[in-house]
Amino acid sequence: MKQQIISYGKDLINPQCAKKAIPVALFVGTTLFMINHGTALIKGEMNQERWTSALLSYIIPYFVSIHGQWSSKQKPPPKAGRFQSQDQN
Repeated sequence: MKQQIISYGKDLINPQCAKKAIPVALFVGTTLFMINHGTALIKGEMNQERWTSALLSYIIPYFVSIHGQWSSKQKPPPKAGRFQSQDQN
């Protein structure tokens, strides 16, 4: 378990993973931000609590995207089963 946490932590700062995760975080984060805080932003009612929540709107999608990339690397490739086509020479 400790090794998995370390591996995930390394992927959080891996430039190759970040290249995919940043656009996801920007799109999802901005969507969530506008849904949750858009009116407060327009009215000038953003306070420290709202800005903290807004920051999480971007951080959480980044973490989720990295986790998806990380977990896909952890699974072994699927074995050929009876329902999968196999090359026949």
